Amino acid sequence: MKYSSVPLWEIKLDDKYEIIIRPITPEDIELEKDFFNQLSQESKHNRFLGGVAVLSSKVLADLCNIDHLHDMAFVAISKDGLSKKIVGVVRYAEDQVGNKKAEIAVTVADDWQDKGIGTELLKKLIEFAQVAGIKKFYSIDNYANEKMRVLAKEFGFSKHQDPEDASLIIYDLDI
Repeated sequence: MKYSSVPLWEIKLDDKYEIIIRPITPEDIELEKDFFNQLSQESKHNRFLGGVAVLSSKVLADLCNIDHLHDMAFVAISKDGLSKKIVGVVRYAEDQVGNKKAEIAVTVADDWQDKGIGTELLKKLIEFAQVAGIKKFYSIDNYANEKMRVLAKEFGFSKHQDPEDASLIIYDLDI
């Protein structure tokens, strides 16, 4: 499913902050690199479940080149200031083509957390995934990731401990 027109949502988070949510594009590689580089070690660890310090050119290209069917990603762009800046990313990747189950990831810039960006991004991703025929989202997260725990609860994800690693929680949501 390719977009005939690129969706773009302008969202006012509160009296002070506004964002634009749109699909990620191959032209966003430098913005994605800057976004990742400014994340705290904790946020990088939560996103990749480990010690990823730098994203290779190939990984950056893979993150920005999506097929809009078996994988999708939306970015939140700050409307503050003169330069474009990614302040959040949400994505899904179907774990096996055709099984209609997809792993998700939600990442919000440290200085933009607790403003509702993750919520807005996940709403848009769910809407898109439903149209694309995805039936279930899941996320594997560090047990200590409080932000994901709160977001998962807000959306009604069920949760259970990973049977292979007690430090991980698996969240599931039928969409």
